[in-house]
Amino acid sequence: MANPLLTAHSDEDSVPLMKSPVVRVKSFPKEGSTSSPAEGQGGATELDSFGWRESADENPEFEKHAEATNIEVFYDLFFAAILCVFAEVQDVTNLQQLNSFIAYFVLLWFTWALLGLFDVRFITDSIFERCVRAVHFGVMVGFAVVAPTWSLYDQKGQTYRTLSIILMASRLAMGSQYASIMWHIRGFKRTIMPMGLMVGLNVVSALVYLGVAFAFQDSTSSHLYAIWFVLTGLETLINILLSLKFQVLSYSGTHMMSRMSLLTYIFIGEGIITVLSAATKVVLNHNAWTSATIGNVAAGISNLYLIYMIYFDWRRNLKMPLHKELLWSFLHFPFQLSLKLFILGSSQFVIWWKVIETYLSTNDKFLAALLEGDGPGFNITTSWFVSTINETLIEVFEIYVPKYTVTEASIGTALAKLSEIPDGFWISINSLSDEEALENETVKTIMQTLAELLIAMQNSLFATFNVNGYAAFESDNTITDATELEQKVFDLNWGKFRLVFTYAYVAAGLTLIMMNFLYIISRTRGWTTFNYIRKALNFLVGVGLCLVTLITLNDERVLELWGTPWPLPILVITLFVILVLNHLPQPPPIFFNGTETKRPGGDKRKKEKTGWGVVRQMGFRTGAMPAEQDISYQGGGAAHPQEGYQVPVPEYQQQQASPLVSEQQRQYEQQYHHQQQQEQQQQPSQQYQEVYIDGYQEQRLFPQPLQQYHQGYQQQQGYTQAQHQQN
Repeated sequence: MANPLLTAHSDEDSVPLMKSPVVRVKSFPKEGSTSSPAEGQGGATELDSFGWRESADENPEFEKHAEATNIEVFYDLFFAAILCVFAEVQDVTNLQQLNSFIAYFVLLWFTWALLGLFDVRFITDSIFERCVRAVHFGVMVGFAVVAPTWSLYDQKGQTYRTLSIILMASRLAMGSQYASIMWHIRGFKRTIMPMGLMVGLNVVSALVYLGVAFAFQDSTSSHLYAIWFVLTGLETLINILLSLKFQVLSYSGTHMMSRMSLLTYIFIGEGIITVLSAATKVVLNHNAWTSATIGNVAAGISNLYLIYMIYFDWRRNLKMPLHKELLWSFLHFPFQLSLKLFILGSSQFVIWWKVIETYLSTNDKFLAALLEGDGPGFNITTSWFVSTINETLIEVFEIYVPKYTVTEASIGTALAKLSEIPDGFWISINSLSDEEALENETVKTIMQTLAELLIAMQNSLFATFNVNGYAAFESDNTITDATELEQKVFDLNWGKFRLVFTYAYVAAGLTLIMMNFLYIISRTRGWTTFNYIRKALNFLVGVGLCLVTLITLNDERVLELWGTPWPLPILVITLFVILVLNHLPQPPPIFFNGTETKRPGGDKRKKEKTGWGVVRQMGFRTGAMPAEQDISYQGGGAAHPQEGYQVPVPEYQQQQASPLVSEQQRQYEQQYHHQQQQEQQQQPSQQYQEVYIDGYQEQRLFPQPLQQYHQGYQQQQGYTQAQHQQN
């Protein structure tokens, strides 16, 4: 017989081959069962004698997580990294790239979301799940592989076939995961059909993606890619409808909302990296750090910090009705798309301002060289002027090296024109008035040539910062003149900035509007007139940011704005005003009445003020406001209140009964309390009792009848406390 003292401990660090997400909670033995709780016939464990919750006619109970697990967080980081890769290899600076990015984001986001819907309900840690998760990581890597050549307008058959195969692999992996859950709960008759439908949905989707892959050819463009978007939407819709129909697929009690907030948190952090990456492109030495550049970089980061504060301050209760949870969660798709576009636009603003700043400083140096001849005792010459212009350009190109030879050709041609100016011109020009000088043909030639030099320099800077307008003309052999090419590239680049300015401000407005929607959905109570007005103002400000883009219809006004470093700081000021506005305390009743509360009898008491102090309002909080207490629960993944914070008790609960209360009201309250006492007396008494099951001591809360039953069962099976102590 084995020595019980030498029994080895089980390896708690080992990972099982497969693991069921079903929660196994012991109840009470079935009536009439005489077998041992530990062993049934033949020495096998008799689950029925324990009274397990599993039953063929019931739904299983799955393990719930308060927050995202480690593997979920790691997968979310993969998702954010793929978007960073796309933004790095393709700058969203024209309409075609913008549409392609939105399409790419849709496919990537819903691929992530469909797996996330599985994770929040059934995720476990096992060898099988880790292997399947490796497939999903491979799917994300596949999205990164197709990113450099992805375009809705310049279709490459190999890219589209690869992406379709990637989508097929994703659905097959999810189908295998649902099949594993179906196997784990195979003893529950009610779960066979819903789980079978989920497996079938993923298998059918995978077959469709496989079929579409063969339709893409290298020589032709096809619009069959629309099947991807239609099918992805149908998958998500069917998934939601089945979850509302079948309890085993329900999202109730899951951490779905917490998962969406986590992805938003990761997006904001990734946005910081994007803005700082743009700053490193334009700031290559200490001289490039000007006050305006520092202000724009700080504004780009401040925008994200303000969005972070607004979003998490407005994230109210994470315990809501299921339909609101679903609506709140899937509204994160347009919100996160707008947020990502806003981040991309903010990073582009940093780059564009550096180009504009370099242009303005170079133009000032050119004008200073022209006005040098007005100084006393100095006779300007053509060679000196050309040398000064050339040295000014060399200072720029030593920092930002040109990528194309056309830049050198354009500058060489322009400097050759300036070298043809006779030296006598600089003496005669001093005798002319300003009006006559502007009408002089030589002056016009000089101004036109300097403009060509500035255009060539700007185009070169844009290409260095990956805003490459030259790429659009690489295959165009009809343009042979360098000056003509530079002008076309210049017009194209500023058209790109017009688009960036437009979608950045529209995305900022939509981000604010979507955060406002999320707040309204999550706030279930505590509404006052002042709150309604504040939310209406939030909407108006969001719409106003979208309408700012109308300034692009007036070329003169928009150029005045673009010539300043203010486009990005304007957004900072707007978001800061919104943050302060939504943390102002409730005004005095002279402006807005407080919320009315009713006692059980129905009479109106004092109007409760829901305003907070300014100091407390301005501080960051993770709990709910007094007007709306946090009703979250551990399974919902909600934020916990701050340590040491207590929700204030309403004033009418702190005071004793008022003598002004009517006798009828007092009788009603006494009757109400008497009825509650009777209901409590009718309920069976409950207390904790020590229970010994299979030799282990536990404490359970039993009603009195069940206590007597369980004590009788212990005496029958020989598991009394005295015998256990003797053993």
